[in-house]
Amino acid sequence: RHSLRTAIDADELLRTLRRFAGSEVGDSSPAQLKALTNAVGSAFSSASVLNASFRSSARPEALTEEKSGVDLLKVRKAYTTLIFELKSRDVIAILGRATLSICDELAKQKIPTDDPENLCVFLVLFENPLLLSEHRTALFPGFHLALRNLIQAVRSLPKDSQRLLF
Repeated sequence: RHSLRTAIDADELLRTLRRFAGSEVGDSSPAQLKALTNAVGSAFSSASVLNASFRSSARPEALTEEKSGVDLLKVRKAYTTLIFELKSRDVIAILGRATLSICDELAKQKIPTDDPENLCVFLVLFENPLLLSEHRTALFPGFHLALRNLIQAVRSLPKDSQRLLF
């Protein structure tokens, strides 16, 4: 499905993105920015990469009603950096396409949700500001489709899985 199969180092990605955000447009090469943009697209369109990248510890914990196993602070920092600090039309557009893609896969049940660890991707997606009304942008016109697919995917989960998420 995806060319990227392992976890990204979310902290390193954020540091690199912040360097781009803090530099002048001419300071970074177009090739570097394109590679970084592609990495964002690959990472945020893969449930397995998202699950692995935003784990709350190196040792995966089982998802329980008390512990999600997801470092939500890191997720929020990632979205804040990608959307509000970097302010790159290309990054926002590719993040929007990745969001639409992963929500579509979840709705079509192409991602197994019987494993509690796979449910973590829902928690990452729930934090995506592009799905919230005050942050919708012309760069992500498919937000309504992504949101519809995400809701459809949640509704199709077994009741035990829904209970873990909510």
